[in-house]
Amino acid sequence: MRFAREREPLLAQGSSLSYGDASLSGRLISALPLNRLLSFDSSEGVLCAEAGITLEEIIRFALPRGWFLPVTPGTKFVTLGGCICADVHGKNHHVDGSIGSFVREIHMVLAGGTEIRCSPQQNSELFEATVGGMGLTGFVYAATVGLRRVQSAFLQVRTEKTSDLESTCRTLLATQSEYTYSVAWIDTFPGATRRGRGLVMLGRHAPAEEGDPTAPLRLHSPPRASVPDCVPAFLVNRFSGRVFNALYYRKQWRRQADSVVHYDPFFYPLDALANWNRLYGRGGFLQYQFVVPFDSPDEGANGGEGAIEEVLGLLARRGFGSTLAVLKTFGPQRGLLSFPTAGLTLALDFPLGNGRIVQALDEVTKMVVRAGGRVYLAKDAVVGQADFEAMFPRLDEFRRIKQRFDPNGLFRSVQSDRLGIT
Repeated sequence: MRFAREREPLLAQGSSLSYGDASLSGRLISALPLNRLLSFDSSEGVLCAEAGITLEEIIRFALPRGWFLPVTPGTKFVTLGGCICADVHGKNHHVDGSIGSFVREIHMVLAGGTEIRCSPQQNSELFEATVGGMGLTGFVYAATVGLRRVQSAFLQVRTEKTSDLESTCRTLLATQSEYTYSVAWIDTFPGATRRGRGLVMLGRHAPAEEGDPTAPLRLHSPPRASVPDCVPAFLVNRFSGRVFNALYYRKQWRRQADSVVHYDPFFYPLDALANWNRLYGRGGFLQYQFVVPFDSPDEGANGGEGAIEEVLGLLARRGFGSTLAVLKTFGPQRGLLSFPTAGLTLALDFPLGNGRIVQALDEVTKMVVRAGGRVYLAKDAVVGQADFEAMFPRLDEFRRIKQRFDPNGLFRSVQSDRLGIT
């Protein structure tokens, strides 16, 4: 594979499921045809596969053999290469970290056409820049990752109902050492006294005797409904969002409920609805995810729960509530452009509408910067260059490594040009 004669910006593209402009460029090379499994150590759970293989394809191979993904985002239709380049996190970051913690080796093709392998031990600088580097260091061809051994396809799940943001955060933090997975859906629409109430879902992999004892490693292929391409733009609005959130909050009457759940609805609830983004109409939507440390380094700024409350309060004053809001905790993180840092992370969805939400999110970004936090590049569409540079203190180190391996700035995206990364 040779790139040396290319003049316009170039980028590898996987499933193109990032929410912003991170997977767009002057010229795109699809990684989807590179979807082969190359090797598998069944005793250690070490898998080598081409970068275009999807998480769904890995699960279908690995789960019947007693292995599962070590980290997974909220959809299984993303590619392995895309997950590495975005250094995706899951519901278990507080315990296990992001996908980069499980990558043993990356096979790449550099801008000049040179093939190279990098790992935490070999070409480690390139490895650190590529994991979370949004595809800007080179073409990821294949990778070796370690999987998680499991006894069944099911999870033991405890769901706790909370009354406000304080109790939601308290529940998340109090259960960090008890459960592998934790996530909270929160309601952003009620008044200030109840804002942040929610359902905290806590999970751990179930033993073989739970779930389906006759087929404990059974794959799950639910029928997929599809949203038609004719949904009116007004379907998702402040009123419908308020109604949906109220009903969803009331779906569980008890304060605490225990269940055994198959991995598919636990990890990938939206995958059961194809083209779910069409619910927002042809105007589209924005997803905005940020993380703030538990304690802000700025004495004049809130951290953790206080920063989350400040953000939700600002959005409420501007007339915005998120139809789907997800709150999680992060543990410590290494990486040059990786998103997670120890703290609380909140993902919010908004109909794009007339664009007023962009102005409101600019204010939110300033709050996040003051709190010492950052925005997730895989979901970013609105952050400006100055705020971005303030969020990532190791950006200059990334630029130096990129300059070494891509001196002419061949690998670029619309996002990287907007943020001045290259």
